[in-house]
Amino acid sequence: MKRKVLAVLLSLCMLLPLLPVAAFAAEDLTFGEGETAKTFTPVLEGRMSVRAVDNTTMVTGDGTVTYTINAMEGEGWVQNSGEGSNQAYTYVGLYVAMPDGAVSLKRNRAGNPEEMGEVDAAFLKDGKYQSWYPVAEGLGGDNGEPPFSLFSGGQEYTVLLEWYGADGKLLENGREYVKVTRELGEGVAKVQVGELTYATFEAALEAALEANPTRPEVTLLADVDVSLELPAGVELTVNTNFHTLTNTNADYVCVKGDETEEGRTDVYKLADTLVVGTPVVDEEAGSVTTNVNGVLPADKTAVEVSVTTGAEGAQNGDVTSSAVTISANAMASIEDSTVKTVDIKTDV
Repeated sequence: MKRKVLAVLLSLCMLLPLLPVAAFAAEDLTFGEGETAKTFTPVLEGRMSVRAVDNTTMVTGDGTVTYTINAMEGEGWVQNSGEGSNQAYTYVGLYVAMPDGAVSLKRNRAGNPEEMGEVDAAFLKDGKYQSWYPVAEGLGGDNGEPPFSLFSGGQEYTVLLEWYGADGKLLENGREYVKVTRELGEGVAKVQVGELTYATFEAALEAALEANPTRPEVTLLADVDVSLELPAGVELTVNTNFHTLTNTNADYVCVKGDETEEGRTDVYKLADTLVVGTPVVDEEAGSVTTNVNGVLPADKTAVEVSVTTGAEGAQNGDVTSSAVTISANAMASIEDSTVKTVDIKTDV
């Protein structure tokens, strides 16, 4: 008998990893401690319904809604944002059935229970609370611009709800929440900044500059073509993630990093000075090659590149190459039969 019980328990343990995540109850959210603590329970999936728009998908679970934008535009995306407005936005909708006895609602979409706001009765129709979440801003497509600008992915709204009865008191178990997450689908997300993904490099760069005005950083999720523009003094770090950034603005230079298991980290900056990359030594050929990028001063047509040769501490002195004509993004090749180790410097 004991063996049979153990066999059953073992079988159940083996089946647990196969259960879908939705089979496990979503956790409550508790803010504060002790008597002043406020606990919000997840809205059950059965009380939620959604309204997607063309080229979006929406998936619900207990306390969760994820909507994914799968294209740069879609049919019916132009939705007037209000009478007299000069902008048009595209939204997806979430509907939450009101619990028994509820007649009014307070809500906060930023996960802050101390700033709950009264919901207008216009959003409480047919026994449901209606809320809307942005997909894209309409640009019109005039003058060669795209018709829409997508909102960034990776955004999460923690929507806290407090349901009240006709007597104005909070219902028993009247605190609930829904986490609404926006994502960009595969092929739409091009660049990532932090946890957010963007459909265009320009939008990603703007966000990166806001996060770090002098040393912004982005990660490529696809090959990108761009005419780079950076504020003065700014150096942009690009994690290539095995993708390629093609910059058509020759006013900027790229200092390429080393290849790693996660791709390469490149730095882009205004080409107001010469930048010498990591040297590559070919001892058999007696040569050293390096990437030299930049813009020479107006009164110069060449630079002297100093090369330190021989083993460390040797007394054979330095060998200085003859003047090499270097323009932006040129490759300088310096040869010497005695090269063992090198330390490349630039003297302009």
